[in-house]
Amino acid sequence: MSKASDYIPGLGTDFKITSNDIDVNEVAAALPQGEGSGGVDKEYVDTALAGKANTGVSYTKAESDGKYPVKAHTHAIADVTNLQTTLDGKAASSHTHTIANVTNLQTTLDGKLTATKAATQAASTATDVAGLLADFNALLTKLKAANIMS
Repeated sequence: MSKASDYIPGLGTDFKITSNDIDVNEVAAALPQGEGSGGVDKEYVDTALAGKANTGVSYTKAESDGKYPVKAHTHAIADVTNLQTTLDGKAASSHTHTIANVTNLQTTLDGKLTATKAATQAASTATDVAGLLADFNALLTKLKAANIMS
């Protein structure tokens, strides 16, 4: 009988066995037969199983639905432990807050640019790059003076 090592040279992964490579009689002779011998044959297994009861549990759909919840089902709020208490502690999906209810909101808003923070900058009327540069620098100066830029 051929050995697996005949088909796996070194660390190779090819492993091929055909029915011609297996001598069924040699394998059968190598296995002990019958009860108490540590080995069994098909006849022994068939005989042993014939006297056994089918212990697999099976239910009809109606029985199963009566024992286990169906996939899509509902529960009353009262059926779920602490659900109503937990829901009572949540905010309504539609609600409002005052500015004072939000941490640092007023401070953050005060730091935003407003029309009164920066001096008015007239629209540029520059007709060349030098004029545009002057208008841009004037805007930067006003933004820095308003502490909007450093």
